[in-house]
Amino acid sequence: MKFSHGFHCRHCGSMLVVRYGKREGRQRYKCKDYLKLSNDLPNSPIYRSKKADKWVSFIECMLKGLSLRKTGEIVGITHVTAFYWRHKVLSALAKESIGTFEGIVEVDETYFLESHKGRNTIPTRKSRKRGGSASKRGISNEQVCVLVARNKTTLSKRVGSGRILTEQIDTTLTSHFQSDTVLISDAHNSYKSYSAKNDLEHIIINGSKQEYVKKGIYHLNNTNNYHS
Repeated sequence: MKFSHGFHCRHCGSMLVVRYGKREGRQRYKCKDYLKLSNDLPNSPIYRSKKADKWVSFIECMLKGLSLRKTGEIVGITHVTAFYWRHKVLSALAKESIGTFEGIVEVDETYFLESHKGRNTIPTRKSRKRGGSASKRGISNEQVCVLVARNKTTLSKRVGSGRILTEQIDTTLTSHFQSDTVLISDAHNSYKSYSAKNDLEHIIINGSKQEYVKKGIYHLNNTNNYHS
């Protein structure tokens, strides 16, 4: 992906870059203008890592949602190293740009109890154990709302707390949608208002009416699987 538009020097931007052998199994490149050497890893979480061979195993542990200590045991690193590696990955993901969605797009939100772990100051509320429950029934401001849009591309972003609002959907999705996008969502009024405002074709999957698939192609299975 980095060189999808041709090789270029990370130091001066020159396109006069050639392959220049390998070092420790990694391809090297040489800039004919700047005479500098580089490889594929700069500006990536793995850059200058002394344990690059362990990163695939580490990513697998992240995808499984394992704790830092369990990850460290499996990968063969300390939990402190696992902590820093995880934040390198999260930082890289935050910088990754999402392109434009085309065609049919499934959109749905999911909720997590808000955590204040790691903050110097936290709201005055009773502490709870990992995976505890909210003090109120249903969706409330104690829960973080994460909006997910999926087809071949996935956008997953925190948009606020409590029930999702039309303005939050508009701010998060509009720049990624084309005029001919077909939006699939549940029956929440925020999605109806958003679709009407932006003149989008809108297919509603109403689970309360035992609707799960329409016309054999419209559903929310991909977003639901992502939430799981």
